Amino acid sequence: MKKLAKAFVELVGRIGADPSDPEQERLLKRIWTVTIVLAAPLSAGMGIAYILLGRPLAAWIWLISAGCWAAILFILAVVRKRIEIFGLITQILLVFGSFAATCLMGGFHRSDGIIFMGLIAVLYAMVFPSRKHAIFVFAAYLSLFSVALVLELTVFRADSGQPFASTLMYWLVFITMAVFTVLTIRYFVGERDRTFRLLQAEKERSEGLLRRIESDLALAAKIQRDFLPRQDPQVEGFEISGLNVSCYEVGGDYYDFVPVDPYRLGIAVGDVSGKGIGAALLMASLRAAFRAEIHAGSRIDAMASALNDFVHQSSAISSFITFFYCELDRRSDEVRYVNAGHVPPLVLRTDGSLEILGSTGFCLGMFPGSSYEAKTVRLGVGDVLVLYSDGIPDGRDADDAEYGQDRLVALMRANAGLGAAGLLAAVADDAKRFIGEVPRFDDQTLVVVQRT
Repeated sequence: MKKLAKAFVELVGRIGADPSDPEQERLLKRIWTVTIVLAAPLSAGMGIAYILLGRPLAAWIWLISAGCWAAILFILAVVRKRIEIFGLITQILLVFGSFAATCLMGGFHRSDGIIFMGLIAVLYAMVFPSRKHAIFVFAAYLSLFSVALVLELTVFRADSGQPFASTLMYWLVFITMAVFTVLTIRYFVGERDRTFRLLQAEKERSEGLLRRIESDLALAAKIQRDFLPRQDPQVEGFEISGLNVSCYEVGGDYYDFVPVDPYRLGIAVGDVSGKGIGAALLMASLRAAFRAEIHAGSRIDAMASALNDFVHQSSAISSFITFFYCELDRRSDEVRYVNAGHVPPLVLRTDGSLEILGSTGFCLGMFPGSSYEAKTVRLGVGDVLVLYSDGIPDGRDADDAEYGQDRLVALMRANAGLGAAGLLAAVADDAKRFIGEVPRFDDQTLVVVQRT
């Protein structure tokens, strides 16, 4: 029997439910629908009782009340939305309806205390989250109850010698309303406690999941840091320095130093489309493939083509990587490079002129079978080569102004005498000061090479 009652309550509580409802709204609907389902037959029963007692006016009031409850339930099941406004309208009708019925039937005793029906409105006004609505409903009920009390003492003047049937019905209605109120309060408290338990369990589960995600992200960030060079390379005749700053715990920017042979150093800079964990995983795959392709006898144009096909086959169609790779030869002071759609590196000459190392092919992964042209540039004594990702020039301050390439070039010219490490620090500090407290929206990578 208990299981059957529980199943019935759960079935009734789903009336008017909507999949998009937050838990608070679901709770309100459950309480409201269960109350209506109880109130409708109760009102109908009271109407039948008054018919048997030969009091048609009271019977019609209770039967109309039962019909209103049924109509409210139907509207709630159809409309499903705006439960708070719907509830407020119903509460107001209950308060004013119980007052009007009391006056029509000649006061408290002649109406058998029907004004106590308004207490249901007060109760459910407190259930709904709007305190203003609850105060309004309570104030309206208290005011109308006071008016009814004054009318009872002055206009209606119900004498103490009421028929036994009227007195019995008065106390029956009062007890019925009291029991109904207690039961609905008990149901509300039970539903509230159940909801709180569910929310607490969900909170604990979410907090545990969040802690696990934070732990995994911290581990992923450590692994990604291990992928990056731990120290700057030492190459005779050159000073080289690199830096990477992720906007999240892990990022999609990448740079690397790879000794090709005793005379050549490979330098790579990449930027995976997107940010976060997905970009970091694709970057890790790129690093593994890149390291497998680089050796003393490899051709950098063929290496770029192989990486392009690898990225195209192993990533989503919308994913791609901008990539720049160069080999620094200390015997000839030449830099041989390929640029797969990466932001063009800059060569600042000692005479102040600027050379831009533009793209020599599509971004990695955009089209299968793409070919890349290898080009060569020579560094003179004092010349500076700067490789960077678009997170630096695209950085924006609080006024949404862009850092821009012109500011980067001006800073390079002003700090070229500081050496590679000094210039890198100057650019990094200036970019950080520029954006201020604005959160970074992209990863930043910078590599500076200067021939000494």
